[in-house]
Amino acid sequence: SKEGVYNKKTGEWDFVNAVIYSFDEKDKFLEKRLPSYSVRLKETPESFMQSIVSIGQMRMADALKFLEEKKATGENYRRYLVEFQWRFVFPFSIIIVVFIGSITGIYLRKAVIILSFFFSIIISFSYYGIFAMGFALGKSGRINPVLAAWSANLIFLVIGILALRFKK
Repeated sequence: SKEGVYNKKTGEWDFVNAVIYSFDEKDKFLEKRLPSYSVRLKETPESFMQSIVSIGQMRMADALKFLEEKKATGENYRRYLVEFQWRFVFPFSIIIVVFIGSITGIYLRKAVIILSFFFSIIISFSYYGIFAMGFALGKSGRINPVLAAWSANLIFLVIGILALRFKK
């Protein structure tokens, strides 16, 4: 069939101008043409909307096209938008981590190496925790996807600026 429509009430796919190919007991090929044909399949329309490739693995033009298609179909595209933002957030996070690390170095000039290491671990886990929380909130649609992706960088940038300002 060239067209199949899913009937939510019956849970069946309705096909128009269907052609069914089969074999009889003597292995003779049979072709049966039907004006309409309904069949229950385990696949629903959502099965065909699933993305196999991560949006982070797509080229920029393909990712933007993918986002527009998801938005046009009415599907929840917000989770894909959070993943799309990841390609910009991750490189910027390195700058934030170096910035926070250098400020920590200013505060802990004469500190013991173990204390510096301890603060580095705390900062790293805090950054990752805030990032993971923002990512989850953005994918679930609780907050804006762009804000969700950038939340950890923004929070740590503000903390870094405030720490630098109070050091003076």
